[in-house]
Amino acid sequence: MTSDCAVGQWTFVSRLPIMKKINYLGESTLVPLELKSTINLPRTGFPMKANLPQNEPKIMARWEQMRIYERIREVRKGAPVYVLHDGPPYANGPIHLGTAMNKCLKDFIVKSKSMSGFDSPYVPGWDCHGLPIEIKVDQQLGGKKLQMRPVDVRAECRKYAEKYLDLQRQQFKRIGVFGRRYIKDCALSTGAFTMKPRWRKRRSNTRTIPVRLYG
Repeated sequence: MTSDCAVGQWTFVSRLPIMKKINYLGESTLVPLELKSTINLPRTGFPMKANLPQNEPKIMARWEQMRIYERIREVRKGAPVYVLHDGPPYANGPIHLGTAMNKCLKDFIVKSKSMSGFDSPYVPGWDCHGLPIEIKVDQQLGGKKLQMRPVDVRAECRKYAEKYLDLQRQQFKRIGVFGRRYIKDCALSTGAFTMKPRWRKRRSNTRTIPVRLYG
């Protein structure tokens, strides 16, 4: 079986592979070959495309509805405790590949310890002080900073840190990190961050930083 394809003054003949098709009456006809019919493929209702941008948020919402982190804590209550003391990221911008890899590796450890029978809670934390945040705010303010009072500059730094703390919280949830819930229906809701007065007060009253707030 052939078909002609004319392009300008030239005519090309394309040869199509053919196969014999037999109907229910036993009559045979020649039809173009269906290549997929020559491969032994499984028949399944599983979709060919993962459609992760659409399906992953649905999975996250299902985990939230199931309260899966709280259920893990309830099941592991009374088991030997394993606490991962997490060095928190700076709240100075969206997460990047390094931040994501860091969190994923730590999440692997926490989840694997939970699966091994340990009570392994995780409290997310953020470092909201220091040059990384101040430098970003300086870049935003520019020469305006020279006309501002120090207390107003610090207020801008706090506002900047809170903005990216909230953003990073959602991004960590998006990559599947489990963490302790402090506010109903919001995983990784507050965590521990160095702007909390409680953290500053405890730090001023002790010689060492209470790592429990980060772990």
